[in-house]
Amino acid sequence: MPFALSQHSASCNPPARRPRRVPHLITSICALLLLVMLTACDVQTYSSSITDFSTACTSVVQQTKDDYQLVNDAIVELKILDKTKEDGPLNGKVRETFTPLLSSDEIQIRTQLLDELLAYANALAGLTGKTPSEIDTEATKLGASLHDLATNGRLQTSFHEIKGVTQEETNAAATAVDEIANLIMNHQLAKELPAILATTTPRIQAITTIFDKELGQQTGNKDDRGLRHDLWLAYDDQIDTKRSHVNEKGNSPQRQKDLETIVALINAQQAADASLAKTQAALRKLAAAHQALHEVNTKPATFKAAIAAVWAEAKDAQDFYAKLPTK
Repeated sequence: MPFALSQHSASCNPPARRPRRVPHLITSICALLLLVMLTACDVQTYSSSITDFSTACTSVVQQTKDDYQLVNDAIVELKILDKTKEDGPLNGKVRETFTPLLSSDEIQIRTQLLDELLAYANALAGLTGKTPSEIDTEATKLGASLHDLATNGRLQTSFHEIKGVTQEETNAAATAVDEIANLIMNHQLAKELPAILATTTPRIQAITTIFDKELGQQTGNKDDRGLRHDLWLAYDDQIDTKRSHVNEKGNSPQRQKDLETIVALINAQQAADASLAKTQAALRKLAAAHQALHEVNTKPATFKAAIAAVWAEAKDAQDFYAKLPTK
């Protein structure tokens, strides 16, 4: 067709002028420019909300890490307290002789998962202050480690055998880890932002769910499972032991010390459980906030309410950890 048109144009008596057609290249360029403008518009629309989500995610991730450390430390300290009932001296390195609830490898797996949530949120926010080469290097390194975690079975084994999270939930989390790792490694988070948010919303939900389920519920039923349950029962055991000592000793200086210890144990038990419960609520609300982030361009008020709810839970946990003595 272009050749035929050029022949007619060269003749002395050209036919009636046809409507001018825009060349395909120009059409493509216009479409590309429009796509760029729409993408920029999307990023601009989501920009402040993404920053808020990233900041909230940072807080929730840190408090979840703190909670795992709290559980392990409390279990070891309760075991040490239990050891003091026995006769004979304690070894010099007392803490090293007691096994925490979660091993260092199990803690590492959970830390990697939480770091992925944080890396995803930071990638959305653009990792401001770093050069593209730094971002690419860090993203590729983290993505590769998470891909390995998702495919080698350590994640499924760790959660499934330790705290009764279902196989379906660990499989969903592994899929989520792998997909988000690929997004981070391939640097796709800035492209087609609404579609990315829609895709990752159920993935974020899958990751936060296994943490929520592992924390479990605080109940008096010894058949139940979960970190809150295990920690509560560990405190109960020590409280019962001290209570029996008090009943045996009558009025004495030691009895008064045991009473003070009981009060301290009860307060620590309730404060620790409250912190774990707040973390569960924050994780659930973080997932809800991500869903609201996806819809922020049409429902901005919903996102503001969702992110405020995350902050409310996170602040309570931060206040709790700020009151803990430093080691």
